[in-house]
Amino acid sequence: MRNLAASLSLLLQPLGIRVNVVAPGLIDTPLTAALNADLAERRGVAVDMIEAERAAVIPMGRAGTSEEVADSCLYLLSDRSSYLTGSTMFATGGVLAGMI
Repeated sequence: MRNLAASLSLLLQPLGIRVNVVAPGLIDTPLTAALNADLAERRGVAVDMIEAERAAVIPMGRAGTSEEVADSCLYLLSDRSSYLTGSTMFATGGVLAGMI
């Protein structure tokens, strides 16, 4: 997706169209909750333990929310990001920062 966005941004920029990507990390959704519950059951532990394990690798210490991902998208759709194109916004709570 990142390469596609970069290529499309070059192609569409003359038309005034910006192309960017939002790449979310662990997001607290009903699907995530179901997966956590399934994993907890298979391991024979509490769901809270699974959630804590998953959050431990995130520098912000928690999963993101769908509203936070939506806010990232709204920023890219706004005039405040008018000079961004061909970019990827990582909404990961700092996970990638820990890899540097």
